[in-house]
Parts: sequence; C-alpha cells; structure tokens
Amino acid sequence: MKGRIDGRRTDPSNQAERRAQWFVMRLYSGDMTATDESQLRAWLAEDPGHRKVYEHLLHLRDLSGDLASDKEITALTRAALGSRRRTGFDRRWFGLAAAVFLVAVTGVLAKTLLVASDEAQILETA
Repeated sequence: MKGRIDGRRTDPSNQAERRAQWFVMRLYSGDMTATDESQLRAWLAEDPGHRKVYEHLLHLRDLSGDLASDKEITALTRAALGSRRRTGFDRRWFGLAAAVFLVAVTGVLAKTLLVASDEAQILETA
C-alpha cells in the first residue's frame, strides 16, 4: 500500500506502517484483545508519527468500507468470486478424474503384466 502522509510516501516496508496495519486489521477483524489495545495505546504514545500513520490507515480503511457498499463494485466482486469458486470446483473434478485415470491405467498394466507372466509360466512348464 503506497499513499501519502504529510507529503511523504508511505511504504509497507516501513516498520511503523506495518505495525499500524496490524493494529488496524486487528481492530476491524473484531479480534483485538485488551492486551492489543494497551499495546496500541503505548505504541501511539511512543512517537507522534505513529499516530499519523495509524490515523491515515484508519481513514483508508473507512474509504474502502464506502467502496464495499458500491453496487457496481459489489457485483464485480461477486462475479470474480463466483468464477473463482467454479475454478476450484473444476480443479477438484480434474483431480478426481486424474486419480481415476491413474487407477485404471495401473489396473490395466497390472492385468497385462500378470497375464503375460502367467503365459510365460505355462510355456515354461509345457
């Protein structure tokens, strides 16, 4: 994620930004614990830059939430996820078909080799 905070570019390789992203994800996932909250307060108090980065990411998250309510974007997302599900379903069927094919080929080869082996034994004993 690259954006701007006070005229400078933000970069996920920046440790403060990565930490802020983690706090934002915990907050919006509903998994933030009391320990996480106290760590967030301590982290924000360490450096005024931390608060700027955190508030910027909260703002971006809020903006993306507005996009989620956009009907056109929702339709495109559903279409993309729908085709993705079909792809996964097709892959499972392909895997099943490949497994059945391998079992069939193994069976045919085993039968052919066993029959050839039996015929060789009959010829040897005759």
